[in-house]
Amino acid sequence: MLYDAERTRDVVHRLVLLGNRIQVVTIVINAIQYGALLGILGVLVANVTVGVILAVVGGVAGAFIGFFVASALSTILEWMAQLLISQQPRQ
Repeated sequence: MLYDAERTRDVVHRLVLLGNRIQVVTIVINAIQYGALLGILGVLVANVTVGVILAVVGGVAGAFIGFFVASALSTILEWMAQLLISQQPRQ
């Protein structure tokens, strides 16, 4: 395969867009998952009031975990983009 600067630029641009879009989705999905999981656990163990409280706590914890996962994914995508740029042949 031959190096194509325009194609590499396009791929890097798409990786950056993917990283920006995946952050919000990852945070929301984790917040919903952890909120639902702890909410169901609270209802099963105690009652509805405890379930609501645990759902809110789970949502906040899920948002923090989602932020961490989104940051890690963004770092990986940035690394992939930098790796593509570094493959540029010397002239």
